[in-house]
Amino acid sequence: MFPRDSKLHHARKQRSICPSLASDLSYIVITIELWKEVKDNLQKLRSIHLDNLEALTTIAPHPLEISL
Repeated sequence: MFPRDSKLHHARKQRSICPSLASDLSYIVITIELWKEVKDNLQKLRSIHLDNLEALTTIAPHPLEISL
């Protein structure tokens, strides 16, 4: 199916030798990729929150300015 020297052939051969290790490693890779995506999304949310906070503070007058 795959050429004998291809990486896919090598990976498939390793999976057949030690399927539990291959599945553990795939879970680790998936977890790392998902964590990177979560981290990126959290950074985006933080920047949106900071932008909104800055917009609110520039729009709303300071409470002391209202009382004067």
